[in-house]
Amino acid sequence: MKNKTVTKFKWFWAWNDAVEEFWLEEMSKKGYHLSSFGVPGFYEFVVSNPKRYAYRLDYQILYKKDKNEYFQLFKDAGWEHIGEMSGWQYFRKEVITGETPEIYTDTESKVAKYKRLLTFLGILYCTNVVLFVTRISNDISAGKSCLKLLARA
Repeated sequence: MKNKTVTKFKWFWAWNDAVEEFWLEEMSKKGYHLSSFGVPGFYEFVVSNPKRYAYRLDYQILYKKDKNEYFQLFKDAGWEHIGEMSGWQYFRKEVITGETPEIYTDTESKVAKYKRLLTFLGILYCTNVVLFVTRISNDISAGKSCLKLLARA
């Protein structure tokens, strides 16, 4: 018998990864275990018996040559890789009583994660500013051309 799957929508901003992790953990306690995702905000869950999973997210743009080593590091530590969405890597690990699993145990690694994210968001912001300015510039030029045509008429 195949497990039932359910799709749920929930929006999180990039800087709300801890809130997203908590939500995924609460869903697992209710028997909804993350299985995949596609479009940001849409999560697919397998419905099964409730379990205590810790979910952790890491922001990492991976190149082919680095993927195996990166995923092996997590696997060796007992983490299951669920998938990737927009550079976010999703991991889970069953919680043993009295344990709070973390993928980063030192402050420097957490800071590095957010620096990677900020670099990406900065590039995205700059790209959007350039596109916006280009669009406004084109609209102003088009408006001037229309005014010249109207003035001739």
